[in-house]
Amino acid sequence: MKYKIMIIDDSLHERQGDYEKALSPDKFELVVIKNYQELLGRYSKVPVDGYIIDVVLDQGSWEEVGDAGSLLAELGPPPRPTPVFLVSIDWGQPSTMDALNIIRKLNHLDVLQYFVWDDFQKAAVSMESPIFETLNLKLFEELSIWHQRSTFHPKEHENIRILVLADLQYEDAHASEKAVSCEQSVASVLYQHNRVPDIVVLAGDIAFSGASSEFSIAKNRLEKYLLEELWPGISLDKMRDRILVVPGNHDVNLRYLASNHYKWKRKNPEENIEGSWEKLVPCPQDFSVKDDLNALEPFRSFAENFAGSKISPVSSHVDRRFEASGLRFFLINSSLLSSIDKPALVGFGEEAYETIRKSLGSKDNPSEFFNIVVSHHGIQTGPTEQVQMSDWDAIGKQFFKNCHISLWIFGHYHKAKASKEDINPRVVNLVQAPTLRIDPKKESVNRGFTLIELDRSKGKVTGGNVYFYQFDGDGVVIDEPECKSLTIEKV
Repeated sequence: MKYKIMIIDDSLHERQGDYEKALSPDKFELVVIKNYQELLGRYSKVPVDGYIIDVVLDQGSWEEVGDAGSLLAELGPPPRPTPVFLVSIDWGQPSTMDALNIIRKLNHLDVLQYFVWDDFQKAAVSMESPIFETLNLKLFEELSIWHQRSTFHPKEHENIRILVLADLQYEDAHASEKAVSCEQSVASVLYQHNRVPDIVVLAGDIAFSGASSEFSIAKNRLEKYLLEELWPGISLDKMRDRILVVPGNHDVNLRYLASNHYKWKRKNPEENIEGSWEKLVPCPQDFSVKDDLNALEPFRSFAENFAGSKISPVSSHVDRRFEASGLRFFLINSSLLSSIDKPALVGFGEEAYETIRKSLGSKDNPSEFFNIVVSHHGIQTGPTEQVQMSDWDAIGKQFFKNCHISLWIFGHYHKAKASKEDINPRVVNLVQAPTLRIDPKKESVNRGFTLIELDRSKGKVTGGNVYFYQFDGDGVVIDEPECKSLTIEKV
């Protein structure tokens, strides 16, 4: 895995060679900006993983810029969330401190490190020098932490196991009375079958009504009775980068959404006196979850604490944590389109798709990864009255083709099911996870959980199986899980 770093320095004509020698080509791909005009043409079009910026920018074409603070304030947010590393010859210069004062007021970036240019010069002398190793390790680790790259790095031939749980709905009155120890049963059976997962996916509907108290119960039970049993003797804080979470329709707090759907209206907007309020007026009919993310605030807090997510867990986004292992995840919030008037409207969302595509950039090569979508809602094959992703034909198929999606994991329908969707020229594996805790509506549907095992060779996924574990009527896990093979496209 390499990080792409953009170099912005007004002395590049003197320093480019040292940058190239000081930064390991095994860890970093450099995007070198030679002048101010080139930066203006490339900044918004070239997503990178980090910026190295000289603090004082006042030579040549940079003369009118002055410093990094003024430059970053002018450029605005980068094409995708990205941190900054600042470089200076002398951090005591008044001009340097002026730049820092501007940068500290900017909300669209994080400064991770302050480097002295002398460190780069010393590191450029020899790849065997201690300063070379220290500089590269510091940059690489800082970027890994910021971008949430997982510490999980299996060998090229090792399989990867993914545990999928869906529709837990803690505090739902329809939970099975025999689901009291279901989390421990999951851990116990996977240990017995030598299928301890490397990654855990919660495919939505963690809570029942989106209340904070429900998420507190979920966090306590999942950590104490599942994760600590799966990964005994290991600090959970070291394993949170292996957890992926997406929200479901039950995770939306409809009480928040309903109350915020109405706004007080003043009789006279210029007056601020007692009795000047007239009445509540409804917001537009299409006022949806995306217009009021307070409805997902309890979920957001849960996801950030439980899965350690820095990227907003309520927004659809690319999760790059496992790219070093050949996996790329796309986490989709399928409930953002839902509203009080249309609570069953779910989909990918045009804005979310455009944001994801922009964050990847035009030079992204999706064939480098085994690409997986995780959402709460999915599609059902054949005649059905179930809630479907409304924009599957208009947006979903295009998204899946462009991003080379091979596997789609979702829940919502409470029933275990594996199928394949032909979106020519690709075949997508659909894995529909069952509910772990809710009583089945039909006798033919059992509670259960899902284990996906991906076979790998030379760091690439070459095949795999899906194991659907079921609980019998007495709440005991049936020993032999249903097994379905995955279709793997050859790149």
